[in-house]
Formats: sequence, structure tokens, C-alpha cells
Amino acid sequence: MPAPVIMLTPLVLQTIRASVDYITARSEMEARRQQFALELRAMELDREVERFRIESQREVLMGLQTLARHAFDRNMDGLLHVFDRTHEALVESRRAVDEQLNSIAEMRYRGSPNAMQMAEMGHRERELQRNREQLDGMVRGIGDEFGRLIAHLRLQGPASQMAAAIQGRIQNDR
Repeated sequence: MPAPVIMLTPLVLQTIRASVDYITARSEMEARRQQFALELRAMELDREVERFRIESQREVLMGLQTLARHAFDRNMDGLLHVFDRTHEALVESRRAVDEQLNSIAEMRYRGSPNAMQMAEMGHRERELQRNREQLDGMVRGIGDEFGRLIAHLRLQGPASQMAAAIQGRIQNDR
């Protein structure tokens, strides 16, 4: 039996072309939709990566800030101790000068030293008075510097309490 012959009339050809065009257009549209979905997903992933990067940086910065605060607190403790020890040394030196001045006054009161001893004591007393004035200025100066430092640093926690105690001692010794 002979094979059936299909006659391709212009109408059949036009229908086939229209079907092919429709299928091609649908395929292209589906491909564009999928590409758009992929681009959208890529943008979402980029945003997630950026958010993760920002969160990671924030966590790193917070960790560094904590480390810096601990280092600052340790260094601040050392600095506060230096101020405290320096202040104590100045006050102790001032007390020693006061004791020497008192001993000169006591020697004058007890006996009548000769002229040479009087001149020596007068010279020594003037020298001690100058030293006393310098020490007073230094004690005031360290108190002022300490006050400026504390105001500038805005200390918190134990360092703040230590600074307040030191500042109280400095104020009492003025």
C-alpha cells in the first residue's frame, strides 16, 4: 500500500508557521521568565551576602571595641596609679619640708643660736619655703591635670570609682 501523501497547502503551511512561532515565543518568554527569576535570586543572594558581611564586620568591631575597652581599662588603671603615686610622693615631700621648717622654728624657739647659725638657718628656711611653694604648685598642678584628664576620658565602672577616690584625696591634700 502506498504511503499517504500529505498535501501542504498554503493554509497548512501558515498554520504550521504560526504554531512554530507560538511555541518559539512561548519558549523565549519562559526563558526570559527563568532568567529574570535567576537574576532576582542572584540579587537576593547578593543582599544576603552583604548583610552577612555587614553583620560580620559589626561583630568584629564589637569584639575589637571590647578588647580596646579592656586594654584601655588596664592602661587607665596604670595611669591612675601613676597619678596617685606621684601625688602621694609630692605630698610626702611637702610633709618632709614642713617637718624641716618646724624643726628650724623649734631650734629658734629653744635656744638663741649664734649669728652664723642664724644666717645658716635663715638661708635654709628661705630655701625650704621656696621648695614648699614649688611643691604646693605641683600638688595643685597634678590635681588640675588629673581633673582635666578625668573630665576628658569620661571613665566608667571600676576606673571611674578609682578616679573618684584619687580625686578626693587630691582635693583633701590641696
